[in-house]
Amino acid sequence: MRGRSGRGRMRAVFRWRSLRRAAVCLLTLLWMFLEPLISAVQHGLRCLTPSAAQEKARLPHQQTIGNRSKRRSRKRKSHRGGRRKRRAQKSEDEHPEKPCLDSRQQEVAAFLQAFEDDYLLRGFLQMDRCCRAADKYLLAMTFVYLKRANLCNAEHMRLKIFAALYLAHTVEEEDDETKYEIFPWALGKNWRKLYPCFLKFRDLLWRRTGYRAIVSKRSCEKVMAFAPSHYIWRRGRPAHHSGARRAYAREQVQLPRGPGFSPLPCSLCGKKGRFVRVGLRSSSSSSNST
Repeated sequence: MRGRSGRGRMRAVFRWRSLRRAAVCLLTLLWMFLEPLISAVQHGLRCLTPSAAQEKARLPHQQTIGNRSKRRSRKRKSHRGGRRKRRAQKSEDEHPEKPCLDSRQQEVAAFLQAFEDDYLLRGFLQMDRCCRAADKYLLAMTFVYLKRANLCNAEHMRLKIFAALYLAHTVEEEDDETKYEIFPWALGKNWRKLYPCFLKFRDLLWRRTGYRAIVSKRSCEKVMAFAPSHYIWRRGRPAHHSGARRAYAREQVQLPRGPGFSPLPCSLCGKKGRFVRVGLRSSSSSSNST
């Protein structure tokens, strides 16, 4: 019995030792596989989170870079300011200031000269005796549109003035029949065929102004101040023709009338129609300024 029990103990001890060896072998194998992964992870974490010594070493370098960039920007600004001042001084030395003549005054003078030279523009203003189609504020808006569109040169001035005046009517006025009178004066006898092109030219003018169609009263008065004694700035509309009033009794009269007709009598103003001899040119010649 004692021999058998001793043999059983020896076998149990041997089995325990073999199991422990197997476990140690398995753990070593696992460590061999996991060790490179753990080292790689630790290396990545070190790269992502630098140490305090590295941060302290980097801070002064970054501060020096920031200070250098600020100094460079200040130097550039100072150099630019100095260059601008020098250029301004050179321009003042080479081109002294003109006392009372500037570009806008010249443009206003060219705009007013068009009404003096073009007989159709004068006839249009003579036919508009009540100043409903072209009062002083609408004419000032006309110049502002041409100025914004950079179209103040003397070429085709008649067509540009009529297009800008039509745009001013579209923005400010509510009586459509009055602005339709512009068609025969601007386009001639064939205005019924040519008015779509005229409307396209009006839209092109509006686009060239940057779609800035609103003009303040102060801007109009500034334009009038360049030549306050000119006759077109005296065209003040009467108070009884202001507001959104529509005269439906004019349905018997065929509008627009155009050149060659006497102006309509006005019962409110007490003005009778008087024949104004203004010739009517063809559409090709009327589109160009005289």
